[in-house]
Amino acid sequence: MYVFKTYVLVDSSLKFKDLGLFIGNSNMPSEIYLNGHNIGRVGSFKERYTSQIHTSAKLFLPSELLNYGTDTINEICLQYYPKLAETRTLDKIWISDYETVSSYTFWRNFFGINLVQASMVFGLILFVYFLFGYTIKHDKSDLKYLYFAFFSLSFALSYVNLSFLHDTIPQLNLLRISRFGLTVSNLLLVYLTMSFVKLLEHRKILKIILLVPSILFVFLILLQDNVVALEEMFTQFVTFVNMPFMLFAFVLAIIGLVRNPNKNNIFYIIGFLMFLASIIHDSVLFSLKQTPYSWLIPHGYSIFITSIFFI
Repeated sequence: MYVFKTYVLVDSSLKFKDLGLFIGNSNMPSEIYLNGHNIGRVGSFKERYTSQIHTSAKLFLPSELLNYGTDTINEICLQYYPKLAETRTLDKIWISDYETVSSYTFWRNFFGINLVQASMVFGLILFVYFLFGYTIKHDKSDLKYLYFAFFSLSFALSYVNLSFLHDTIPQLNLLRISRFGLTVSNLLLVYLTMSFVKLLEHRKILKIILLVPSILFVFLILLQDNVVALEEMFTQFVTFVNMPFMLFAFVLAIIGLVRNPNKNNIFYIIGFLMFLASIIHDSVLFSLKQTPYSWLIPHGYSIFITSIFFI
């Protein structure tokens, strides 16, 4: 258990004002105490352990538990319960009037987890739309609609662990689905780019070569029996498969734009660049163990698939 304590003075002029405590997202469940009284819990660590807390939380600070004036201090204690060797640093924790805390919490969750949930629904809608569009086409030789349909589905699955977020989630199973989705979406992105820019799209041997490491990592990821081992395996996938595949797809998109600088290829490369920028942003902050206002990769994905949708 990790215990963090801080001590604050509350001016007497705030006695009749509602105060609140903001707690940013964390990868450890916690209990919060005010002057020795439990005022809330974030995540779950008893019946079911939930270590990835992707939402920000607000807690009301009861006036009857607060000490007012400059002569007495207030102790705020956060007890974290790491079970899986979590190491990420704590996010922001601060006190203000309850209205400010409530508003900040809403907007941070809106631009964070809520937009991720909306992106997942959008991905599922695009999957149905483009799969139906492909099935009613007379010429089924053009596979980019099919690739895009399943890319949208795998994108939606890749954030199922964020979208279905509550204290009793089967975390390991949802994380398996998520990492499976990210692995498959990475492969489909390459196939989609090959088909879209019409480069190497008929090279079946190349597609099989690209398929092999993806299948391998899917099995390795699904075989892991705990969250830490799964995430470590997924880190290996990102290093040895994800980034090389992304760079390969990006090079194909650049070549396609140079060979045929039409409107469609321009929109495609713009969406791709936004996606790459989101990956770089999140990767740098993650390596520095810093928590941003909002992780951008889900939004980068959304911008990319939106740019394709309107081509």
